[in-house]
Amino acid sequence: MKKVTILALIVCLALVVPMAALANAPVSLQTNGAAAAFGAKALPYITDAGDTMVPLAYLESLGIRTGWNEETGTATLISGKIVNSGFALTVTEGVPFVKLRDVSNIFGLKLDWNGDTRTVNVTNLLTKPVATNKDLILATTTSTQDSGLLDFLLPEFEKDTGINVKTISVGSGAAIQMGKDGEADVMLVHSPAAEITAMKEGHAISRNGLMYNDFVIVGPESDPAGVKAAKGDAIAAFKAIAESGKPFVSRGDNSGTDVLEKGLWTAAGITPDSKYYLEAATGMLATLNIAEEREGYTVADRSTYTKNLDKLSLVVLCEGDSRLLNPYSVMVVNPDKNDQINYLAAMQFADWLTSDKGQKMISEYGVQEYGKPLFFADYKPAY
Repeated sequence: MKKVTILALIVCLALVVPMAALANAPVSLQTNGAAAAFGAKALPYITDAGDTMVPLAYLESLGIRTGWNEETGTATLISGKIVNSGFALTVTEGVPFVKLRDVSNIFGLKLDWNGDTRTVNVTNLLTKPVATNKDLILATTTSTQDSGLLDFLLPEFEKDTGINVKTISVGSGAAIQMGKDGEADVMLVHSPAAEITAMKEGHAISRNGLMYNDFVIVGPESDPAGVKAAKGDAIAAFKAIAESGKPFVSRGDNSGTDVLEKGLWTAAGITPDSKYYLEAATGMLATLNIAEEREGYTVADRSTYTKNLDKLSLVVLCEGDSRLLNPYSVMVVNPDKNDQINYLAAMQFADWLTSDKGQKMISEYGVQEYGKPLFFADYKPAY
């Protein structure tokens, strides 16, 4: 792979520092003379060795793009120069900190120390890099496409950044595999266990929780299996379907929905009988249509179901179980995969989705048409 402007920060030692210890050596931080603001868990501090520690996310304000892989204990810094050194991070209450002096030495920042006020002023800032390649490949689950969310978000993102997004809509399992294979730049998926595995294996350099909605169990309004009697208990609903022998249509495509559904069968202690259980091996909307044709049951993400309700007679029969929660994440593919990974555009995409504007648009989608959002924005910044 060609050298790129990336610093992989391998954690040689992860230290968990009590907040009480940090309070003994507070330090104020200024950026070009202006006071920097931090949350309670991300306050900069000075160690006993005299090192000024700052939260990793603070580097973004200095013109350095950052990615944090909590599963592997690594971080990635991207600037306008080639860097080949690594250094330790300190993790405090889930917040990664870096030695400001080490960052300064690598990127040429200027640090001025005022001992009287215990203040560090950071100057000689960098210009945060942006993508020169304006073509971005997004691998995503079918629900973000079938729900209409991407049609709502992407034109605004493209207008704001000039980046053109090519969307490949598949199940989350297939989308994550595309990232693993270096065939996409960024992933927008909803399969938490598979996402964590991909992060542990180093296939992505960052993973940010973005939004959530929920899954629902739908079926014929006549409800021949008596799913309504489960009163919102997803396991009881699955048992009722199995005992009734009525048709159940599975995505069968290793998507986030498919993984969730199969987990419910396992939790119920049931191996579905092939006499009534059909694996469609297709997307969410197509699966709903098959369930409609067969007057059967299926599990659907609420957004796709709601968006296409005018085409369906299926009704929601089970909802509200905490096991039906449906969180989504945005993941930037590791540029070490190949020279074609457009990691800067991917990071801009993730930044835009997690920005105030992106989160506001996610929260607004569906309100005008359905009286409520189809997704709930859920990004939680480091500070």
